[in-house]
Amino acid sequence: IDENGMLCCPLEQIVDSLNHLLSDAPKDLVPSEGFSAAESDLAADGRPEDAGAGAESAVGSESLATDGSPSAESPRGSEALLASGGLLSLEEAVPSDDNPLPTDGPPPTDGPPPTEGPPPTEGPPPDATNPVGSGTQLLNEPPGSVDAPVEAQPAEALPPAEALPQTDLAGESRATEEPPFTLQEIEEVLQIVQGLDPAGVAARDLRESLLLQLRDKRMTDTLAHRIVEGYFSQLVNHRWAEISKELGVKPHDVQDAADQIAKLDPKPGLQYASGEGNYIIPDLIVEKVDGEYIIFHNDTAVPRLRLSQTYREIARDKSKFKGENKEFISNKLNSANWMIQAIEQRRQTMLKVMNFIVDRQRDFFEEGIEHLKPLTLREVAEVIDMHESTVSRVTNQKYAQTPRGVFRLKFFFSSGLSTDSGEDVSARGIKARIQKLVAEEHSTRPLTDRAIVDILKKEGINIARRTVAKYRDQLGILSARMRKRV
Repeated sequence: IDENGMLCCPLEQIVDSLNHLLSDAPKDLVPSEGFSAAESDLAADGRPEDAGAGAESAVGSESLATDGSPSAESPRGSEALLASGGLLSLEEAVPSDDNPLPTDGPPPTDGPPPTEGPPPTEGPPPDATNPVGSGTQLLNEPPGSVDAPVEAQPAEALPPAEALPQTDLAGESRATEEPPFTLQEIEEVLQIVQGLDPAGVAARDLRESLLLQLRDKRMTDTLAHRIVEGYFSQLVNHRWAEISKELGVKPHDVQDAADQIAKLDPKPGLQYASGEGNYIIPDLIVEKVDGEYIIFHNDTAVPRLRLSQTYREIARDKSKFKGENKEFISNKLNSANWMIQAIEQRRQTMLKVMNFIVDRQRDFFEEGIEHLKPLTLREVAEVIDMHESTVSRVTNQKYAQTPRGVFRLKFFFSSGLSTDSGEDVSARGIKARIQKLVAEEHSTRPLTDRAIVDILKKEGINIARRTVAKYRDQLGILSARMRKRV
């Protein structure tokens, strides 16, 4: 309520705020009932019905005499009604030198404080028009001052809540919330972003990204643009005949358009990704010298661990240390020696494993991956007389530089398939053979999985069709129907 007694916000909002304050007020100052819109004496226009010409800014208060009876009664405005429940401490209701409380009687003279009178007798319960009642102590009000009873006034019909202006507690009007931007404005901004480099960014799917790249290349009137725009699902499934029939063009033209589309970038933003390159430093080096393979560690630049000469001399002088000190020095020296020996043993184990790999996979080093033989960790562990788990730890995340490239040590371990000659062939060799067959096939008559099985059987390799399909999927090779060209 402003200084003129006008209602600045919906009445229901005021009532909710008062009831919220009721929950935090002291128990002895809170009325038994809360506030409601029907129990206030505010008129529909926001003014108190009993407010006079000068009652808008005056808040009535009463001073109790020694016998507890009210000494005077002054007109009360709507602010006084709000303050009478002990809920609001209005600045006008607090007496001060600059703003004394208005009274009808003479101003109080300086003297001893009034003595307490007899306790007031219980009166009738507060009625519906005055739920707070009289005799309630005001917050921030001097002792002895209580409210005057509020005269009941007939309530006028209040306008519906929807008709009241939407305002907050500060009195500022709040318009109905609407979206800050329209869909058309968002689409216009999106088109601006999609025009930035690289072409194809800010697309909602792959199809839109390809269309943006074709537009950037000024190919909107080409067959490729028509295919991406209207026949994208057929394009993904390589249905050239269906597309050519729908567009009334030759299948060869559709194939050429698909080749142009294949040159576009499906992930245009990936070229700006800040990915760090993974540089591999091999742990072992394999070199061929005079027809023989020599293996050595790639740690010549790494200093070797050794015990400090100073501590060795201290440990030799047994007269300086006795008891706990001697035991401490002895334990530390033993721990250092154990670590040096463990590192050296690991180096020797790696050399043993790599020597066996070179002997077993000599055909691979001489002729290529198709001659890679199956090998398991158990076989290596039995030869070097160590546990299989030890071999696994030694070969884990270790690399070897060979004349054929840098390989992980785990690369040389793979399962095998039987052949007619009785020898096993590595699964990696089979994958390499399949990849080579697909690379050499005729584009208009690609090899099916059954045809690949027949070719491998002629070479003495026993393999099932489902195994060929599994290896083909692992290599990322499409099926024969998808590889076929017109």
